[in-house]
Amino acid sequence: MRALVFSIVLFSAAHAAAQVQRPSLVERLRIMGQLAAMEAEDAIATTTGAADPNPKNPLAADPKAYAALKASSAYAGYLAEVARRNSLALKALFAKTGGFISPSIYGREAALHVFRMVEHADQDRALQQAYLDGLKANVKSDKDIAEYYAFIYDRLELAAKRPQRYGTQGGCVGKTWKLTEPIESREHVDERRREVGLDSIDEQQGEKEMLRECSLPK
Repeated sequence: MRALVFSIVLFSAAHAAAQVQRPSLVERLRIMGQLAAMEAEDAIATTTGAADPNPKNPLAADPKAYAALKASSAYAGYLAEVARRNSLALKALFAKTGGFISPSIYGREAALHVFRMVEHADQDRALQQAYLDGLKANVKSDKDIAEYYAFIYDRLELAAKRPQRYGTQGGCVGKTWKLTEPIESREHVDERRREVGLDSIDEQQGEKEMLRECSLPK
């Protein structure tokens, strides 16, 4: 009996040690501010110009100026530097927060900032995988991150030449938005999307068309 009690105590202590402590209000505010600034620069660096209007980027309204910028070597260097800094900062942050940013602790906006930056970080698959692992470990207790999990999961699967599961990845083919193939069990994809809080494929495509994502000048 004593051995059983001792084992339970050891398990409880180990479990408690593994949990990420809730940060103070000041620390949460500091992290939220840091993430907002990082995501603002990331949004400016990675915007696709007029095809993806971004009010944070004055070049988004001037496709000619944006095209000239993209053709410059300075732009490529700037992109790489923003990506490098953000990756390092996010890895340091994830070491303190359990591998992801919880909307219930840091707010939905901060969680969205992180998702967008990790989604753009295709040059650092290790960062994307670490973030996915953090989301996976917490998705049952924090349903607000399920959608982020689906997007990053699909992105990594396609990068590994495997089918995407949730149908989150796609792009413009002419003026029509198309899913990137292959897709796992296409006939069941909408069921899996509902499980993570996403609209159906048809509804998603309607949203893209409604936003004229593929009809705006490149």
